[in-house]
Amino acid sequence: MAKKVLLAQCFLLKHNIYILDEPTTGLDAMTRKIVIDLLVSLHKNGKTIIIVTHILNEFADYIDHFIILDHNQIVVEKEKNNEIVWDIQAEYEKYYAFDKSNIYQKIKEMSEE
Repeated sequence: MAKKVLLAQCFLLKHNIYILDEPTTGLDAMTRKIVIDLLVSLHKNGKTIIIVTHILNEFADYIDHFIILDHNQIVVEKEKNNEIVWDIQAEYEKYYAFDKSNIYQKIKEMSEE
């Protein structure tokens, strides 16, 4: 409920740029759809929307530019092109793919960071 109130407060203020961190996490399906529809409407009215999310494909149909960060570094940056259908989740998985035969070493490296 608190998240819904915070989102409502955010959208009541008239801004040109909205920066949202995980705006749909923890929301029920109906509320997620309402939030996404509102963001799409704001964008159609010339507003810039920046979304940080781990639910990559939830926004795939609506975005025109995406960036994947790893340790504060841009590792993937793409713009949507009408000629190319792209899958954000595939880009993410391609970047984070690693040799599973080396999984214990990878886990050890990650735990040392």
